[in-house]
Amino acid sequence: MKRLVLIIITCCAVFLLGCEDNPMEEERRPHDPITSIEVRVTTNELTAPAGVMRAVGVTAIARSANGVGQPDVELSLSVLEGIGLIGPQTAITDEKGQISVSYLTVVPSGQSIVKLRATYGQVVGEKQFTINGVNHPSSIELFPETSELTVSRNTNGTIKLETVVTDSSSVGVPGVRLRYQLSKFSE
Repeated sequence: MKRLVLIIITCCAVFLLGCEDNPMEEERRPHDPITSIEVRVTTNELTAPAGVMRAVGVTAIARSANGVGQPDVELSLSVLEGIGLIGPQTAITDEKGQISVSYLTVVPSGQSIVKLRATYGQVVGEKQFTINGVNHPSSIELFPETSELTVSRNTNGTIKLETVVTDSSSVGVPGVRLRYQLSKFSE
């Protein structure tokens, strides 16, 4: 009986020594040391109406010295410059060494610079892009090259017409599509 109890205690001790404290929680470590982080954005210049919510896709890649993306790396992300949020602020790289997150902002009026950072320990990667917030058009001015055009019957006439579209602050609004319609007019 003593022998049976001794065998059971020995087996239990060996079993307990071989078990991890928390087998569900694996320690995540990259395969090779991380030497660089590349940060990419879906656009280098975002132009949108001021005051609207916009998202920009962000990808960060943790690379080893030989340029190979490393899996299971926990990267921290932050906004260094610009008004907006990045989320999630920490993420673990996939099998290609990449994470994908979003930068979300309400587009400010005028031009602003956004600078994002991804870090792993002392290794840092940064990316900068521009946001152009345009206001809605509030004024359209037409400038004909001449104020009068006389055309004889069965002939054509041409007037060069310059158009300026501005917002409420008299700032030019780019990218506005205008449609012109000609009407018959005679006195």
